[in-house]
Amino acid sequence: MLTPDETAIAEIEREMASAQAVEGVTRTWDDNVVYYDIQPRSVVGKAAAVAEIAEQFRGVKNLRTKILQLTVHAEGNIGYAFSTQNFIADATNGGPELNFIFRETDIFVKKEGQWRLVHQHLSVPIDFASGRAVWNPQESSTPSKGGPEK
Repeated sequence: MLTPDETAIAEIEREMASAQAVEGVTRTWDDNVVYYDIQPRSVVGKAAAVAEIAEQFRGVKNLRTKILQLTVHAEGNIGYAFSTQNFIADATNGGPELNFIFRETDIFVKKEGQWRLVHQHLSVPIDFASGRAVWNPQESSTPSKGGPEK
């Protein structure tokens, strides 16, 4: 059973996944957020993160992100969420549909009664045998073990 704070964080996660615009993704982001996307560099600050995501969104439309697995926890003024998600979108240039799995870890701090995302880290699963990213949703698997999910 989720606590009220965990429910609030889970709602933020669902809001970000269902967003069709940058503002929906970053609405609860702190001004000093640190954003690690799949690219090798980190992005520091909400303005820089918004610009980075806006650039990424220029090439896609009709986003249909599905949360496949979500775990949240909150204690005091600190909370986190980690998930596996399936990103599906149409290319704006008429190219093929994008359809891949990614993992997301989000760290939240409660400020003035509101949960603010202070760090997001995205990654894609890696097949160590081939050394390649596992982009295909059919090739990914659920975690092999772990603690209780919320």
